[in-house]
Amino acid sequence: MLSKKEKELLDYIAVFQSTKHYTPSISEIGQGIKKHQATVSKMVKNLESRGIVARQDQKYRSLRILKHPSEVFNNDNT
Repeated sequence: MLSKKEKELLDYIAVFQSTKHYTPSISEIGQGIKKHQATVSKMVKNLESRGIVARQDQKYRSLRILKHPSEVFNNDNT
């Protein structure tokens, strides 16, 4: 199940990617959702382990959303 903060993080990434056409950095995500980089990094790793996002090792701005935020949020609440 997605928490509200996880949904907020995914929504931020999706909007950022659709407007800027590249992935936000962990720092930019943190600024956007008002969380520390360490917290954002932990959240991303958690979502990654659940197959919701993916990133290439050691690649800057390689974060990809594998499942749309609304799809995951809706499926978890049914």
